[in-house]
Amino acid sequence: MDNISNPNLLNPINNPFLVFTSEPGIVTDLIELREDGSWMVGNDVSHMMTMTEHGLFNCQSPSGFNQVPVSSYTNKGSKIIFVQFANMNPQAYQAMCLIISEKLGKQGYDWLQIVGQAIGLDFLHMPGTEDCSEEGVREIKGIAPFLGQHNCQIIDCIGNQSNPQQVLQFCLNNASVFIPAGIYTG
Repeated sequence: MDNISNPNLLNPINNPFLVFTSEPGIVTDLIELREDGSWMVGNDVSHMMTMTEHGLFNCQSPSGFNQVPVSSYTNKGSKIIFVQFANMNPQAYQAMCLIISEKLGKQGYDWLQIVGQAIGLDFLHMPGTEDCSEEGVREIKGIAPFLGQHNCQIIDCIGNQSNPQQVLQFCLNNASVFIPAGIYTG
């Protein structure tokens, strides 16, 4: 994966980024420990966002679904992995922007899903709320019909309640649909 020296310079216009990062914290550490027995190793990630506008991440967080400056995530020791769509087109890009704009500033956070991931009960979910990767999967599946039948069939296989690590691994395993764009290390 290519190194990205400054994520603020990335241009998501016409081909948005799926953004994966690791955030320190006890819940994050528990999720990563349960998944593979380690944390902060290799491509371990615990948070997912998207990027459709220059300098801003679309982020589902405890405060709701908002846009946050890229600089909020470029701290010393941070790791951000960027993935793009192999077959993006103007209709899919516009659909993604619409999906995001309709949701900005809305909806609570699915804390129950996060706790479930940490203790190995991935089925736990609070109806009417989403965590970061549920939001990311919602956006990906929302544009799938605009990416062609082959891509749509593959994207349909992503679990709606996948955690960020599972979504990243899905992207890396499906090179005909997703392209690893690079990694930033603070």
